[in-house]
Amino acid sequence: MRGFRVSAPARQGAVAGLLNYSRRTAPQPALHSGGPGCPETIHGIADDPKWTVIRDGRRIADRLTLDEHGFRLLHCPTRVSDFESARQIKEIYEGEIATLLRLHTGARDVVVFDPTLRTSKPVAPASAGYRQPVLRVHSDFTDQSAAQTLRDLHHERRGGDPSRRFAILQVWRPLSESADSLPLALADASSVEESDLFTVRRVYPGWVGELAYVVHRPEHRWYWFPGMSRDEVVLFKVYDSSMNGTARRVVHTGFRPSMPHTATAHRESTEIRALAFY
Repeated sequence: MRGFRVSAPARQGAVAGLLNYSRRTAPQPALHSGGPGCPETIHGIADDPKWTVIRDGRRIADRLTLDEHGFRLLHCPTRVSDFESARQIKEIYEGEIATLLRLHTGARDVVVFDPTLRTSKPVAPASAGYRQPVLRVHSDFTDQSAAQTLRDLHHERRGGDPSRRFAILQVWRPLSESADSLPLALADASSVEESDLFTVRRVYPGWVGELAYVVHRPEHRWYWFPGMSRDEVVLFKVYDSSMNGTARRVVHTGFRPSMPHTATAHRESTEIRALAFY
C-alpha cells in the first residue's frame, strides 16, 4: 500500500481496500464457463487493482436512498433457520423479501428469484449451492441482460412490459460473524458514469448473457457497512429501466479491508434477487 494516503475527512470510519477494477483489452470481452459456480476463462479483460478509500456507510445510513445512492442498510430479521434448506427459502424467505421490497420501493408487484449462498472457504459444499464471493468491481446486468432476464422468467404478463418501469433488486445478508473479513463494498450510484462500464459476455453451454465490468475513476465513492448482523441486510439496485435520473445500478464487489481480522475467519453470506414492477 506504499504511496496510498487517506485524507483526514475520509479517515473517519473508513478503511482502505484493494478493489479489483478492470480494463478492456479486446473488442468483445467474455467469460467462458461450464455454468454458474464453475471456473471461468477470461478473454479480453485485464486486472487493474486500485487502493481505494471505503467509507463507513453507517455514518450516513439514515440519508441513503435507493433513488439517489442506489442502496440502503435495513433491519430485517428472518424466520429462516437454515439457508441451505430450499423449502425454507421458498416457503419463508421469498415472502419476507417480497414484503420488504414492497415496503421500501413502492413496487406494485415483486417476483423473487435466484437465491445464492456464498462462502470464502476454499472448499464449500457444492450440494448446498455455495459460490465464492466475487472480488471484482462489476454490475450484474446490462440493458440487454435485464430485458433477457425479464423474458426468461416469463413475467411479461405480470407487468413486465418493457414500456413500463421495472427494476432488479438484490438483498445481501451476512450469515457469519466474520463477514467483516471479506465484506461487500458498494459505489454510490451518483458517482459512477455509464461510460465507466463496459459490457462483458458471459458464455455458458447453451446460454449467453451479459454483465458489466468497471474502469477505475478516482471520483467513485465507495461504502461498506461494518459489523453487520444476521438481522441486517443491504438492499441495492442491480438494474432500473427508468431513465428519469434515478440511480440505475450499483457497482459492487467483495474486498479485504486493511484492518486486523482473524486469519482463519471466513465470510458466509446469502443474496437473493427480485423483479420489481412499478
